[in-house]
Amino acid sequence: ANGGFEGLALQSDQQTLLAFAQKPLLQDATKGEDGKRVGSMCRVVEFSQAGKSQREFLYPLQSGSTAVSEILGLGNSQALVLERDSAAGVDSKCKGIYWIDYSKATDSQKIASAAPDKLSADVKPAAKKPFIDYLNEKFGLAGEMLPAKPEGLTFGPVLP
Repeated sequence: ANGGFEGLALQSDQQTLLAFAQKPLLQDATKGEDGKRVGSMCRVVEFSQAGKSQREFLYPLQSGSTAVSEILGLGNSQALVLERDSAAGVDSKCKGIYWIDYSKATDSQKIASAAPDKLSADVKPAAKKPFIDYLNEKFGLAGEMLPAKPEGLTFGPVLP
């Protein structure tokens, strides 16, 4: 009912579009004790300029309580991903931008389920590392005014 494609990114080659699922899809999650879906992998579909699915890969979430808001293509199978929990202000535990490289990720188109108890150990998700942690005090974003769901990323001009 919720958690479909949340982020779209055109890679710098202008030939490849990435569509990012916000949360694990139904087949990629199990039901938790509270009845909500619990999973750790989001699917990302890579489309050609002609609109055909070329491949798909998995993105590992920081936790079962985070979701993806946006993706920004960097080219060469790399992107920046905005991942966050849904808590606002000082209650937030995870909000930030992650750098990913999916060049060596397993094509997951034929993987029926990426649920934690069903995913084969030889499946490689996108490589991921922190880029900007919104909760780090040095950026001046953390605290009572931090929004619950930052939603966008873009390139812009260099600021003074």
